[in-house]
Amino acid sequence: MNIYGLKINNTIPRDQINDLCNYISTERKNRIEKLHFDRDKIYTLFGELLIRYLLGEYHNVKKDQINFIKSKYGKPFLTNGIFNFNISHSGSYVVCAISSDIVGIDIERVNPSIDLQLAESVFTRSELKRIENNYDPVDTFFELWTLKESYIKAVGKGLSIPLNSFSVDLGRLVTNDSKLATDYYFMQYNNIENHKLAVCSNVPDFPGEIKQVSQSHLIQYYFNQI
Repeated sequence: MNIYGLKINNTIPRDQINDLCNYISTERKNRIEKLHFDRDKIYTLFGELLIRYLLGEYHNVKKDQINFIKSKYGKPFLTNGIFNFNISHSGSYVVCAISSDIVGIDIERVNPSIDLQLAESVFTRSELKRIENNYDPVDTFFELWTLKESYIKAVGKGLSIPLNSFSVDLGRLVTNDSKLATDYYFMQYNNIENHKLAVCSNVPDFPGEIKQVSQSHLIQYYFNQI
């Protein structure tokens, strides 16, 4: 498994955005056209630019093999099935995990003004106690949130799995729901300032660090293909 991080500069000229859209799928391009805010357009664009760049440059997948399909729950897959991947974005970052095994990743910017009452509808009793008893409840909220999101993204069923139907405790999943797969492992990375990041996989093969990708390098990579 490899994990990559891309710090986004939101002041990208619109003509560059339009040019870079030539290197993504038609489905993703159509989605970008429907988005109202430029920030959302940039995140959506760079999510696919990043995965295409990584697969081609670091994982030796040929360009004509990089085609995506989605499960009925919306999780994207490569049609050739060589690698699994997952993408997440929040705050200033787009992150991507690539693995030969099942993988899910989630990043969230820590928002100090979050309404902690939201926790009552998405966390289990044990998780609520962890938030209430912690000296930094906001930090704990986002720590738990990313762990749970990484699991439902790894499983590939999204929010069809209620977030309060399971908890993550000491790196293992705890649930009374016999329909949920519990043989999963978790890793957290805390070296991105003001963000929480968690990764989930069916094998405990997590890298020790996040590999950083420069936005300017990524843009130049595509513009050199013109």
